[in-house]
Amino acid sequence: MMVEQKGKDVSSMTFTGKDGQKVVMDMGGGKVPADYPKDVPVYDGAKVILSQSATEKNAHNLVLESNDPATRSPTFTRRVSNRTAGRLKAP
Repeated sequence: MMVEQKGKDVSSMTFTGKDGQKVVMDMGGGKVPADYPKDVPVYDGAKVILSQSATEKNAHNLVLESNDPATRSPTFTRRVSNRTAGRLKAP
C-alpha cells in the first residue's frame, strides 16, 4: 500500500493498493468532491467536514455539518427518499 500526503498541513490522503484501487480522504477541503454522484442531493447550506471516495465500487461518503435545527434534517431526508426511490441502484 502506498500513502500519498501533500504539504506540511496534511488534510488529504490517498491510499493506493497493490491492484491500483484508491481510497481518498479529504479532511479540510470544505467542498463536495468533483466525482461525487450528481444524482445524490447534498443538504443545502451544510459544510463538508470530511469526504471519502474509493475507486472500487464507486463508493463515496460525506460528513456534513449544519447550523440548522435537528428538526429540519428529517424533512430533507424524507423529501430526498421520496424523490430518489427506485432510481439509486447498488453497484
